[in-house]
Amino acid sequence: MLAIKVREAVEEDAPMVVQLMEDSLSPYYGGDHRAHARRILATHLSGGRDQIGHFSFEQKIFIADLDGVAIGMINVVGKRQDTYKISPLIVAPEYRSGYGVGSSLLAFAENYAQSHGARQMYCTVAESNDSAFSFFVRKGYV
Repeated sequence: MLAIKVREAVEEDAPMVVQLMEDSLSPYYGGDHRAHARRILATHLSGGRDQIGHFSFEQKIFIADLDGVAIGMINVVGKRQDTYKISPLIVAPEYRSGYGVGSSLLAFAENYAQSHGARQMYCTVAESNDSAFSFFVRKGYV
């Protein structure tokens, strides 16, 4: 297991966040993933208060860090009715499967949500994204 540290995203993480979202989401979803990444990061950096999302009140991005190198991210969205959504969780391709990066990010996000009164945490996964689907099922998501 790697010595992975999970921390809040900072401005210097922007290129990695934008590139990870573009590369990882484009095969499954349409839309401007670069603009979306910049919006959620800007929201996080300005205190997390989501001024645009109609059903969300908070955007938080956490980074998996290995010896000062960002190797993954998770965006956690505080929603109405005390729920939190994972949107998205992405690990750099060279650190996927077997390193514990995704598990570390998910555990951190679950603890964050629980400490903020969440009664439920959920995510959505593209039907054709078999690896993400099986990851969340293994972690107990339905």
